[in-house]
Amino acid sequence: MMVELKLKQKDDSYVSTWEPSSVKMNFTTKHNEVTKGQDYQLANIKGESADLAQAPISEVERLQLKADVANLQAAADRKGITLDVWDAHSEKLAGEQHFELGCWLYYYSKQDAQHDSLESRVDCARRIFMEGITAPGYRFFTAFNFGERQFDRIFEMGDSKQVIDGLREHLKTDTTGNLVKAFSYMGWPTEPENLIKPMPENQHLELGGAAVEYPEMVERAKEAGFSVRDANPARGIYSGPIINAGQHYVVQDAGMRTAVIHSREHVGTAIAVGEHVRATYSAGICAITRRDAPSLTR
Repeated sequence: MMVELKLKQKDDSYVSTWEPSSVKMNFTTKHNEVTKGQDYQLANIKGESADLAQAPISEVERLQLKADVANLQAAADRKGITLDVWDAHSEKLAGEQHFELGCWLYYYSKQDAQHDSLESRVDCARRIFMEGITAPGYRFFTAFNFGERQFDRIFEMGDSKQVIDGLREHLKTDTTGNLVKAFSYMGWPTEPENLIKPMPENQHLELGGAAVEYPEMVERAKEAGFSVRDANPARGIYSGPIINAGQHYVVQDAGMRTAVIHSREHVGTAIAVGEHVRATYSAGICAITRRDAPSLTR
């Protein structure tokens, strides 16, 4: 109880979740309704949360999120997050204009690896895109705990193609037009057959190695509707799925219908088709990141 009082004195927007033990033992119908949202954390999102309009979180959590949007600086201080004036303005607008989406993002951000299923990640991306948002950045970070790392995680679990395929299914029922705009922004084909077909195994050896493999990959990317460019080994940064791979080169979908060709000399031999990676170059050296670790820093 004293800890809760101290937190309240330090932050007027803090909403206490403390209850006397006697109250906790009294599981009334009303209390069960309030905490019902928490049970969805352990539920399979198939057929349940996917069809809900309101995020399945408790009323206490919802009140805290509203308080955090109203006083972002207090929320940032409580969580140990640096918040400048521009960030505060951007996040406040997002929190007020897209509050329910923020509640969903908060719900998804709490899921651990065990419950972070393919279906839940598809549903998370769908809700973001159908709000007309293609790159949420950090607009939902301070209040809702959802930033770039959480967004990237949707596509960085080794099944990015399946995530995109799942989103593609929702194109049939999207009445907003925002989902197809997101596909266009990301450079994703609306038809699965438009994806690049990988080169047959060992074809690069039969055709004469790197000298033939490179133009072959360029041609395949162009046939699939991509503009093609080489990675910049001096200071290039590229993020997206690997859509073709050979012995000497790999091709990455970097978004906006752009395919980037990386040399195996830079990215190594372990990268395969279907992986979602971030390639960061500096002075001819490339660092590959498959999935960022969670952090409170931006």
